[in-house]
Amino acid sequence: MRQKNFWLVISVSVLALNQSAFAQESGETIVLDPITIEANRLGSRPESLTRNVTTLDREEIEKLQSTSRNLPDLLGKAVPGLALSTGAFTTFGQGLRGRSALVVIDGVPQKLNRDTSRDLFNVDIAAIEKIEVVHGGSALYGNGATGGIIYITTLQGGGEPRFKTRIEAGNSLTNFGRNGTSARISQSAQGRFGDTDYAFSASGDINRGLFDASGNRIAPEPSQGDLFDTLSGSLFGRVRHHFDDQSIGASIIFKKIKQDSDYAADVSVTGSPPGTVPARAIDGLSLDKQGELLNIQGTLDYRHEDILGGTLDAQVFARRAESRFYPADARNIRNRAAIIQSYFESDIYGGSVVFNTPIPLSEEIPVSLMWGMDAQLESSVGPADIFDGTDFDNSNGTNFTRTGTTIWTPPFDLDQYSVFAQLEVKPTDRITIRGGVRQQWAQLSADPFTTIIGDPIEGGKLDFSSALYNIGMNYEFVDGVSLFADFSQSYDLSDIGIQLRQAPRGFNLSGSDIQPLSYDNYEVGIRASAGDFTGSAAVFLSKSELGALRTEDFILVQDRDPEEIKGVELAASYRFNEQWSAGGTFTYTTGDRTAATGQKIALDGFRIPPVKVTGFVEYIPKEWWTLRLEGIYSGSRDDAFEDGVAFGGREVDDFAVFNLSSDFKLDRGKLSVGVDNIFNADYYNVYAQLLRNSNNTSHIKSPGTTFKVAYEAEW
Repeated sequence: MRQKNFWLVISVSVLALNQSAFAQESGETIVLDPITIEANRLGSRPESLTRNVTTLDREEIEKLQSTSRNLPDLLGKAVPGLALSTGAFTTFGQGLRGRSALVVIDGVPQKLNRDTSRDLFNVDIAAIEKIEVVHGGSALYGNGATGGIIYITTLQGGGEPRFKTRIEAGNSLTNFGRNGTSARISQSAQGRFGDTDYAFSASGDINRGLFDASGNRIAPEPSQGDLFDTLSGSLFGRVRHHFDDQSIGASIIFKKIKQDSDYAADVSVTGSPPGTVPARAIDGLSLDKQGELLNIQGTLDYRHEDILGGTLDAQVFARRAESRFYPADARNIRNRAAIIQSYFESDIYGGSVVFNTPIPLSEEIPVSLMWGMDAQLESSVGPADIFDGTDFDNSNGTNFTRTGTTIWTPPFDLDQYSVFAQLEVKPTDRITIRGGVRQQWAQLSADPFTTIIGDPIEGGKLDFSSALYNIGMNYEFVDGVSLFADFSQSYDLSDIGIQLRQAPRGFNLSGSDIQPLSYDNYEVGIRASAGDFTGSAAVFLSKSELGALRTEDFILVQDRDPEEIKGVELAASYRFNEQWSAGGTFTYTTGDRTAATGQKIALDGFRIPPVKVTGFVEYIPKEWWTLRLEGIYSGSRDDAFEDGVAFGGREVDDFAVFNLSSDFKLDRGKLSVGVDNIFNADYYNVYAQLLRNSNNTSHIKSPGTTFKVAYEAEW
């Protein structure tokens, strides 16, 4: 595989863009505090956006953190259009508007072409300042945001020195004890020294097992992995120096999660009819290397406040990403035929540059042009360990004896480049019109390789090119109340890595029909922020003539039928008085593909979740005491089952879960107590229901009642 030299990285990084400025579908230049850089392509005023956007600031994140196990769990409760958390070490099955969400951390896209579905685990929650979710397909960062963008901004420096310490401890209330323990500690520091801003954080946590409503240990998830018996560590740092009307900054993120468990999933339950026996955890796991994640990300960025009458933002970045999964018994799958533990390694380099330039056409009608270019270079490989089947069978699935290592996903390079321009016109103070174009180029190259079942495959190169357009309008017809409409195109190179590793004998990369996917996305809605009320409503439609890849009986199917996904998102909150407030969200999504016969077939349950309703009531009986009750309802869905969909087509039953949290202000800091699943509901989440009796296990129960106590102090 070709090596990317340092000079090439530097030459491409001249194309750098500080993602705070480029807003191809959804934003304008952020009005920056003199000591803060918001690396963000969204707009500075939510009511001015032509898209539906959900924003969570640090205060709201901390409220939700009291009853959330991790970031995917937190976002699934708070964001309309986003499916609920899977409960596993993955976001596979947790899509946004029926498609994939692109996670962007400080302007750096996290998506790899061989998607490991772990992007929301790449940064620790203690290092997060704000999260903004742009709903709907977008070409904002080029490849991958077919369902929207989850933009994460890390801690910002500036201001007086301040330090924050948070200590957490939790346990199961259905099986209280050492085996259900969780603990966490984090420390952050922010401030300014002379002309230099700084922000740092460090955290570590330990998670033991989880237990269901009956007090039984929940079985491991032998498909995407889980977070049982894991240790996690995180470091984050940022500095920014200001001089005249310019500034230069650097940041680094380090996140590592490592599993060391004694428990495996009992494979004997697969002999029972689907759904009749819960998965079981059994002691005695013998596996040298278990679930693991490593993400290291570094950035350098530069800002000039006065160039060509506007601003210039530039950024370069580098990432190292590694991910290891639990072994899967794929002996009965014809293109695997082994017990396989896959892992994936990627090196990613990139950069971008953006100009925000006012166009002096008229004093009465402001016009601005945002334009620039960006690039991303990815080198990836996916090895796999192979294990002895006899030892596995004789031990009831607990003993993994490694017999060798092979290459499952072959080494490949994917280089992406783009130029873009976005025009914004404000014909009146109440109307904003935005339109833009992005030209995307990509080149994939792979060396000759042999598949896991021994088929020789020729290497080669593929070139892709796509032009993507967007236009939208926002009309603030009453103070604080806006109508918006938007059309945007999104783009996905699809998972070329998975297509390579499952290539049939005689496959020729250069002559293949691998093509990027293009989606047309339409949206209309209304948002309001009036007094003590905030709310939004959006109706959306996403169409594609060349649909996404799908899986049937664990075999990749490449006859990409046309798809259509549509739905509704609602969100509202209201503060009745100083003591009472309430709010909630509603999401309905439906989708189908059109087969060659003309038949409409429902998309699988990993793509299209059931109806989701969330709500909260907050009560402040005393100035120092806050109570919050949250509820989540997930509906039933049988569309895919009725249409005979093979993978992800099982019927899904509805369930409801309620959580309670309470905050107590102390002389220094605050004490938080959170209870998850307060009524001890005995249920299976959507992901578990869809996977029942797959991958050597029955469906996995969801946790019973758990609690968490946290002390946080800032000085």
